[in-house]
Amino acid sequence: MKRGEEAIIPDSYTFSCVLKACASALDLPQGKQLHQLAVECGFGADIFVSNSLIFMYAKCGSLEDGVHVFDEMPHRDIVSWNSVISAFALNGLNFDAAETAREMIESGLKPDQVTIISILSFCSTIDTVVREAHGFVLKNGMEALSMIQSAMISAYGKCGMVEKSQMIFNNLAWKDRVSWNSIIASYSQNGLFEESLKLLKEMKKCRLDLDVVTYSGIISSLTQNNLSYKAMAVFEELLSAGLKPDVVAIASVLPSISGIFCLDYCKEIHGYSFRHGLEADRRIRNALVSVYSKCGSVRCAEQVFEAIEDRDVISWSSMIAGYSQNDRLVESLETFREMMIVKLAPNPVTITSATPSMGDQELVSRAIIRGERSDRYVREMRENSEL
Repeated sequence: MKRGEEAIIPDSYTFSCVLKACASALDLPQGKQLHQLAVECGFGADIFVSNSLIFMYAKCGSLEDGVHVFDEMPHRDIVSWNSVISAFALNGLNFDAAETAREMIESGLKPDQVTIISILSFCSTIDTVVREAHGFVLKNGMEALSMIQSAMISAYGKCGMVEKSQMIFNNLAWKDRVSWNSIIASYSQNGLFEESLKLLKEMKKCRLDLDVVTYSGIISSLTQNNLSYKAMAVFEELLSAGLKPDVVAIASVLPSISGIFCLDYCKEIHGYSFRHGLEADRRIRNALVSVYSKCGSVRCAEQVFEAIEDRDVISWSSMIAGYSQNDRLVESLETFREMMIVKLAPNPVTITSATPSMGDQELVSRAIIRGERSDRYVREMRENSEL
């Protein structure tokens, strides 16, 4: 920008703020342009800009670029390390995240509360990492921090070590809503639903206001264990308590509807989501595509799918599976082809969903003719299905 003849150069703070905005918008191309501009303006080695770049690249799914920024940093602070640890974890590389935390300690920096909570949140299914984090917390006098206590309860629960979660919960000097939610989720995640519902009643007796998070954890666990009716009953209890379901609650209960093939209920929740401004969330739309398909309403699934502007691999996989489940084999394969055209890598669920279409060689041939760009993928999938 210019004012008269004098150029106004953005400062470090400006670059950091705009990069965070790019991260929120998942705008990788714009983020890369800002990265180049920051280097040209002399902020390539600025610690605040570099930290923001790592965060932006991680959020936008470009882990390699984020790690490269970290590796090139001449000086790093605790935020730099926390950012790259979160970057690994956000991309599912939990062991790399844990190893980076160890490297941080070896470099002489002491993990702070953010580091510990990040490790416990993202690497909570790796019991050795959770135990190491717990040991570090005890050795460094961090066990009294309420956020760490709740994170420990959740982490042990996700590792299947409910007794450890209960032990930490029992030793809390003050049990707040977050710690209650954590212990309830620990039981429900491990299929101990009677115990989790009992804790829910105890929480009420303590005159703590139950929130949507409390119910959502139980609903999600019941749904994942194919206990659809019970999940819907807890959802009804949530409504009876006067609480308004949020995105997580809606996305958690929707799969349970497909378990009982209740199309009308799906439409009711869809309508509720639309009226309350939740329907535009990709998580809800992905779930709606799946539920409508399983309930046999492919047209409704198509309408929701077409409305998703920022489709991810789950969006595409849900629609591909929806067609396949309803014997719409040509459409299933065609949607897979379109997914390849937008250069979105399929995951195992996508391949599994599209594989039933491989049984009809005539349909496969027609799909190949329709899309030359996808013929290599189709042939590979056909060969795999014949093994």
